[in-house]
Amino acid sequence: MARFHFLFKHSIAVVVTAVFSLPFLSIAQQGMKVGATTAPAEMLDVNGAIKIGTDFTNTTGAPLGGAGTIRFKSGQYEGWDGAAWIPLGGGSGADTDWTIVGNDQYSGVSGNVGIGNNTPTYRLDVKGLGTAQGISIQDNIIARFEQSTISNGMGIAIKGYRGTAGRTSSFIDLMNFDGTSNYILGRVVGERGTSYQGSLVFYTNSGSSATNLTEKMRISDSGNVGIGITNPTYKLHVNGKIRTNAINETSDGRLKKDIKTISNASNLVKAIDGVTYYWRTDEFPNMQLEERLQYGVIAQEIEKIVPELVNTDSEGWKSVEYTHLVPILLEALKEQMETIDKLTDQNEQFSASLDALSAQATRNSEFIELIISKGLLDGVEEAKAAINSSQVENR
Repeated sequence: MARFHFLFKHSIAVVVTAVFSLPFLSIAQQGMKVGATTAPAEMLDVNGAIKIGTDFTNTTGAPLGGAGTIRFKSGQYEGWDGAAWIPLGGGSGADTDWTIVGNDQYSGVSGNVGIGNNTPTYRLDVKGLGTAQGISIQDNIIARFEQSTISNGMGIAIKGYRGTAGRTSSFIDLMNFDGTSNYILGRVVGERGTSYQGSLVFYTNSGSSATNLTEKMRISDSGNVGIGITNPTYKLHVNGKIRTNAINETSDGRLKKDIKTISNASNLVKAIDGVTYYWRTDEFPNMQLEERLQYGVIAQEIEKIVPELVNTDSEGWKSVEYTHLVPILLEALKEQMETIDKLTDQNEQFSASLDALSAQATRNSEFIELIISKGLLDGVEEAKAAINSSQVENR
């Protein structure tokens, strides 16, 4: 019996010694290593694959193992941090903001996302150079959206929320960094109107501060374009002076009907007063009025004479279609030319009569001198009387 006991103990010792002498399993003071011979780097150092079972794969509750438990669920590994299952996708700080569903990935992130920027200050903050392209070699593209299907369009939507008309709903800022500070060069704004209406507004920085933006141009919901004015009432409404090499107005006769020549144009011109004036620039500083002497007409006066040439906008301001005064001036000039032609004809006839009378007078003078020289009459007065008597008889 004693011999059997000795052999049993000896056998156990041999087995234990053999097991722990295997090349794939060793225990050291600092941990246990599987698949290698010595010196585990961690408490469990496995040289090979580990299979994790399916325990806790369909529950959101705490595992029996507590914090540090690992599981595989929905295509990813998760670890229990003592309060919730956390995806093991990126080391410390991993969270559940990014979720993969099929081929889609979305985020319910409440913070900011940085690309090339580890301190993002906006919901999406992209930093760094892209592809050099543009007018200057220093220009670069940091993002591009491309639609490879030629039958489809492509766009970017920026959606804001406004419950009140006349407020900015969405906008794009064009900024610059001068090496010291950031400042806005310009801003393109989508402004909410009533119902589904909206305007496109353009701002530029015309001041000395980083955000000194003022509106310079607008396309209203009705399609009117305003430059220097916030409520354009014409297709192009400019608050200020314009310069152009030419202006062409549509005047094709095929577009016109009931064509009549302007009558009494001279009388219309006589009723129109051309005036000189100065704008009241101090009272209307926002209307971009010039301070120098002006030549023109008064809209209210023209409205009494030719009301068709005067327009009144929604705010009551009146304007004159100066170019449409030209046909009136043209017909008035033609009427004056006709009068001048008649007077010229009359003058020519009168000149011819004067020439005839002058010739007659010359002949009479020569005749008087002749009869006096012949001694037929005593003097000039007697000769004149004889001539006049002869003329009366001839009549």
